[in-house]
Amino acid sequence: MTLKQAEFDSYYNKELQYIKWFEPYIQPKMLDEWNNQSIRAGMWLLDVGGGCSLDSIFYASNGIHTVVLDFSENALNKLKKLADFYGVKIECENASILSVPERLSNKFDILTDNGCFHHIEPEYRLQYINSASHLLKKGGLLYIRAISEYVPPSTDNSLSAYRISADDITRKEFLDKFKLVEMSLFDYILNPRGRQKIWFIKLQRR
Repeated sequence: MTLKQAEFDSYYNKELQYIKWFEPYIQPKMLDEWNNQSIRAGMWLLDVGGGCSLDSIFYASNGIHTVVLDFSENALNKLKKLADFYGVKIECENASILSVPERLSNKFDILTDNGCFHHIEPEYRLQYINSASHLLKKGGLLYIRAISEYVPPSTDNSLSAYRISADDITRKEFLDKFKLVEMSLFDYILNPRGRQKIWFIKLQRR
């Protein structure tokens, strides 16, 4: 277990309501993707770093084959309890996006990432993109929601996230693997310090 993995696993010992990024709603941009049929029943979807996420509950409830990948066992245990509560079937994979099992390659129509990418160290981002490309079928979609460079530095050093710029996403090495479909900003409505700008990024595997 890496130091970062141990830190996240320890953090997920908290009750759900005290986990700072837990959202008791589905992000509206992802609902738009459901409504416009970019994401639809029958697809295979991998939720990257999606432990204890209501997003995966929503997908599984609507006929999507949902797999959640998270390197924190405690996060996945919380998700399993949520899945049992809502009566949905979700497959859990205790692994990192940087070292996924080979049996998952070329399996998914959709990858969603609500807050994982901005915790990836810059030197590993290309590895992240290569792994995402390996997991997706040709033409598959990768959705990333990440903290932008417009968000002030955090005063809380625990599990701190990097600020992501447009240049971080539009690197040639990324665009060799993926076509950029959309990159826009939205406001994180639950932030107690005020509204913050979060990236919504939609990429399509070449």
